[in-house]
Amino acid sequence: MQIFDRRDWNSPWFAFETLVVQGLMFLRAEFRVPEARSVRRASLSVAATAGALGNLTHRMNLYHPRINGQPVHREAMNPGQLSPRRGRALYRSWDVTALVRPGANALGLVFASDRISSRVDVVYADGSVECFGPDLVWKANFRGPFVRLWDPSVDESGGKGEIYDARQEFSGWDLPGFNDEGWRRVPVSAPAEMLSPQQQTVTEIEVLEPVSVRPSPDGWLYDFGQNTHGYVRLSLPRPRPGAPVKIRYAERIHPDGSLDPDSAMNKFHGETEAPFDQFTAADSNPVTWQPTFAMHGFRYVCIEGLPEPASGCGVVAVVCHSEVLGEAVFVCSDARINRLQRMGFNSIRTNLLSVPTDCPHRERNGWMGDALNTSEAACLNFRMGAFYDKWFDDIADSQEATGHIPYICPFPKTLSGIDVPWSAAVVCVAWDLWMATGEPGFLKRRYPVIRRWVEFCMGLRDSCGIIQHGVLWGDHVALDRPGNEFFGTAWYFRALDLTARIASALGLADESRSWEAEARATRDVINRTFFQKAGYYDSGSQSAQAHALHFGIVPDEQRPPVLECLAENIRERGGLTTGCHGTCCVIPALADNGRNDLVWWLTRQDSLGTWGHWISRLDATTGVETWSGKDFSGDRDVSHNHPFLMGSLCAWFYRHLAGIKPLVPGYAEVEIRPFCPEGLDHVSATLDTPKGKIGVSWQRTASGIDLRVQKPDSVRIAAPPAP
Repeated sequence: MQIFDRRDWNSPWFAFETLVVQGLMFLRAEFRVPEARSVRRASLSVAATAGALGNLTHRMNLYHPRINGQPVHREAMNPGQLSPRRGRALYRSWDVTALVRPGANALGLVFASDRISSRVDVVYADGSVECFGPDLVWKANFRGPFVRLWDPSVDESGGKGEIYDARQEFSGWDLPGFNDEGWRRVPVSAPAEMLSPQQQTVTEIEVLEPVSVRPSPDGWLYDFGQNTHGYVRLSLPRPRPGAPVKIRYAERIHPDGSLDPDSAMNKFHGETEAPFDQFTAADSNPVTWQPTFAMHGFRYVCIEGLPEPASGCGVVAVVCHSEVLGEAVFVCSDARINRLQRMGFNSIRTNLLSVPTDCPHRERNGWMGDALNTSEAACLNFRMGAFYDKWFDDIADSQEATGHIPYICPFPKTLSGIDVPWSAAVVCVAWDLWMATGEPGFLKRRYPVIRRWVEFCMGLRDSCGIIQHGVLWGDHVALDRPGNEFFGTAWYFRALDLTARIASALGLADESRSWEAEARATRDVINRTFFQKAGYYDSGSQSAQAHALHFGIVPDEQRPPVLECLAENIRERGGLTTGCHGTCCVIPALADNGRNDLVWWLTRQDSLGTWGHWISRLDATTGVETWSGKDFSGDRDVSHNHPFLMGSLCAWFYRHLAGIKPLVPGYAEVEIRPFCPEGLDHVSATLDTPKGKIGVSWQRTASGIDLRVQKPDSVRIAAPPAP
């Protein structure tokens, strides 16, 4: 990627005209490469800000570049979600040597970002460089074939559907020599206030074939066998000109086999129909079409308007997410554990969409709490460095002058509520990435934001040191919630503890000691205020005990009764009553205190409060938003692609069933100590670490456990392997 800063980006900027209520802006310009000169390399760079229409366009692909009639890339979402607060633009570059030709060339942009700019840099055979950008003559038109991309009456609707009518295409608009007399000159806009490289994109990752196709009352129903994120690619050998083909998306189907449109709708924001894409062909020539500015969360689609027979049409699901795939692998001899790992893996990755989202079909927001509850598992399964680095720019851009960080980052509106446990992701995610990578540069860049937020939280304490008014969402979706005062103060302690460790890692000894002192004082306050003589915290909920154990709040002498309280409650209830934050804590609280047996027991159950319930009752292929699959009224189905109740379980597979634990950041020193429960005969896991691949495989044999470890020479094993 070419490296620019704001000062040397010399191409003009253009603003989206907000009078374009239901369409996109088209920009075109031509440039000439001398025929006598040989081109060694050519690159296109595009810089774009957040969406032009605030919350409507916040979650969608914001531009599509073309050169000489060809798309420049097959990426699905650029520049990604951005905070508009500080006017940051991200730029991305592509090699377009194969597209640029001697003589006349045409550059086209279709966009919905607030501001956009582009340049073509050509390197000739003699090493000289020519920039096409500052002097180009740009002309604009509006809408074209993109008939509808959002509904102005429905908040957050942008990118949930695309209506495309090929009869309205500007034929040849992206080719040189196009007659653009009807297009108008574009006024130059002010440049973006900040300019940063876009390190990753949301792109096409894989293609899923349908596992079944059958007729339905509204068309043809396709089941792709897996809840995912992306879009349908439709190939029509003989389309009917002027006849729309409508693709409706859903996570689930009704018991009668028909599409369940409610499963992909956000009724909270006024949606009255399921998200859909629609394509209308201009002629009967064979065509392959997919949306350019819309993506969806779905397992099923119902397609209306397909010419008969449907089997003659190509229909596939294109899976899209950020470029995070690495080489981590976990497999074992137990089919259920493998399915749970696949569920967590697919749920986490299809919610990595330039920011860590809650779900890919409904809100698509960067909820801080959702990220906090999956970050350890994300760092185990994926290469998260560039992804989190971008997201922490979003967090920094969203932070207010007081130090407050909203519970959704980025977000185009002001969120006034304060939620310490959810915004604590700024510390916890940074810590998980530090442990995964050992990269001090990330911590150094992010520590000022962390410090300002923790200082803000200090101002929320009452005279006794309790966080009384810093909890909004609580232990979301818990069946038995801890009290807000305990919950908020426990997460404040966690933030202090990790911030002290981060300061120490950065060599800030005085600051580290200061944070440690405040953490000790807060732990003492929690124990004086919330520990009950009967041997439990707060009201005795599983969540409260899990938090106290996992965070190191419990004094050593009280750990046995608190652990027993937690274990007894789980056995009595037949499962977990924890919400997203509590579940993040309960698995390590049990495992790190010698109760891996209970975690294993939980994976074998099908009762409410277990992941097996989702498999046996809901046929889930990704994480579900609640333990029951219903909201708390019991009347409404919830999201079937919410990873926040699966993060700690997926981490447990690597940390305990495979037994790989880093003892220092970056895996320079590790402990290998797998848990080998009865009924499990084999585990094989590989982690993709900065030091190289670390692999652990164990097999149950007649004589015991055969354990094998593969590691780079630079990685130290701290203790002899002990199954």
